[in-house]
Amino acid sequence: LVEYSHSSYVVIIGSSASGTIKGKNNVGGLVGQGSGVIAESYSTADVHGTGDHVGGLVGYWQGGIYNSYATGDVTGNDNVSGLVGSFHHSGTISNCYSTGKVTGTGDHVGGLVGITRGPVGPVSFSFWDVETSGQTKSAGGAGRTTSEMKTRSTFTNAGWDFDDVWAIRNKLTYPFFLRDAPIGPPRNLDIVSRDGFVRLTWDPPSFDGGAQLEEYRIYRGLSSGETELFAVVDDDTTIYNDTTVQNGIRYYYNVTAVNSLGESPSGAEVSAIPL
Repeated sequence: LVEYSHSSYVVIIGSSASGTIKGKNNVGGLVGQGSGVIAESYSTADVHGTGDHVGGLVGYWQGGIYNSYATGDVTGNDNVSGLVGSFHHSGTISNCYSTGKVTGTGDHVGGLVGITRGPVGPVSFSFWDVETSGQTKSAGGAGRTTSEMKTRSTFTNAGWDFDDVWAIRNKLTYPFFLRDAPIGPPRNLDIVSRDGFVRLTWDPPSFDGGAQLEEYRIYRGLSSGETELFAVVDDDTTIYNDTTVQNGIRYYYNVTAVNSLGESPSGAEVSAIPL
């Protein structure tokens, strides 16, 4: 997308890149080198550099990176990582992740960030996949297994916004942007519990991709982020009574919508204890 930004400060929002990127130094899937802010952007490109400062999203960056991710494989010499090869000066990385295989020959090769320098801010609430990347260390962020990276609670526990920004198919996919979902999740999921039953209500998705809804799928579990498919109801049904629960036990639920385009991400998770 951007090889080198000559501007002193740029803002990149809602952008993406794919394919294969090759170069020497300062090579990135989305941006080679620059300064400013990157937000709600991603790269699926494989990135290959023969020199230094190589990253799945950005090779060399000064500024902030928020709500972004990279999934491509990355190779380079030094200062190499799945997201940002070299992160310099003031700025923060927050709510980001990477999953691609990372290969480098230098001393600063990391899962998420290769190296940080200057009065850099924290790398917070960000993760990389230690299994797919082949890296157990990083200059910032937290390493997680593939299973953990595909578990909704890994990210909701870190405060990620799954109402307006992110989506995930729990246990099946890494997080992706809600705007990229072919069909939106059911809205306003609510729960009421009484003696021997739990009642769920919800509203239809705000967008359906232009295809008729076919059904809703109810997921239930005993732990947050650990729900499994429990029941299926017709597309004109927006209420469900679960009478198989036991009093005194907390149950967690979420609901998805399905049409010919596929299954939506799950909406907000709710829980209750029937008494």
